[in-house]
Amino acid sequence: MAIVLIAQLSDLHVFDRETVQARDFLNKRAIGGLNLLTGRRNAHPIELTERLIEDVTRIAPDHVVVTGDVTNLSLPGEFQRVSRLLRPLWGYERLTVIPGNHDCYTQGAQDEHRFERFFGELLFEQDSSPATWQYPAIKDLGDVVIVAMSSALKTGPLMA
Repeated sequence: MAIVLIAQLSDLHVFDRETVQARDFLNKRAIGGLNLLTGRRNAHPIELTERLIEDVTRIAPDHVVVTGDVTNLSLPGEFQRVSRLLRPLWGYERLTVIPGNHDCYTQGAQDEHRFERFFGELLFEQDSSPATWQYPAIKDLGDVVIVAMSSALKTGPLMA
């Protein structure tokens, strides 16, 4: 039996201050934004995510699985930023990204399938159509099969 080295990352909570606008907080994100400005301001520094990706790249595992909460508030700019950060690991055979509750934080993010637009190609069969994508996603990588399940749903105010 082959030895397969898998690295697992979780809860990156990438926030993107450059693309966020005041109107982005006229919904459930008002409380999340307030939380970011106060107690959780430094809970997930972007430098930590950058160092994690550098370390994983240096270690060169056979596969990397990122298990949820890649974004903080499901903003498009957050998805863009984290997808840029993960580029060194990119590829269906190399990287699996599974959504967490913060990746489906609002109704808009859920309706637009924002997570799947950015990471679906890493999660679902390569010859499949986005119209057919649903969980669980099963990735057969030969020596390893990854079953990606998601219970991430938009929730009401005061809940992630």
